[in-house]
Amino acid sequence: MGYFGHQTGSNFCKKRWPSAWPGKRRRFPLVSDQIGSPTYTADLAPLLCDMAMTERFGTYHATNEGYCSWYEFAREIMRLGHLPAKIHPVATADYPSPAARPLNSRLSKESLDEAGFPRLPHWKDALQRYLSELAIAEEEGVLKAF
Repeated sequence: MGYFGHQTGSNFCKKRWPSAWPGKRRRFPLVSDQIGSPTYTADLAPLLCDMAMTERFGTYHATNEGYCSWYEFAREIMRLGHLPAKIHPVATADYPSPAARPLNSRLSKESLDEAGFPRLPHWKDALQRYLSELAIAEEEGVLKAF
């Protein structure tokens, strides 16, 4: 699944934010059969820095806790942001995309646990924090075009 974070650049959350919509449709089809763990870069970056400072070398998978489909993720964005867009679930087979995506992109965090690294907060908590920061950035005129 995808990463989200920072007020500049483009990401899945910002494409669904109201300032992205002037004159655009407000109805989105989103796949409901591809699942993964949305991950907030502000949660991931400190963990990566902490990992780099240790001698615990290996392969680790670090994502925010929990999982959802793209449809469920967008629905939560709409709910938290009190946004008027209508989204409706569609199957991957019915959603044209230039990139093939796996139906299940969840990752095992067993190696993270075994090495004693902390898990990241739940993706819903992360999303709520990110959308709050996005709203503040928009109010302050800091939100960059995407």
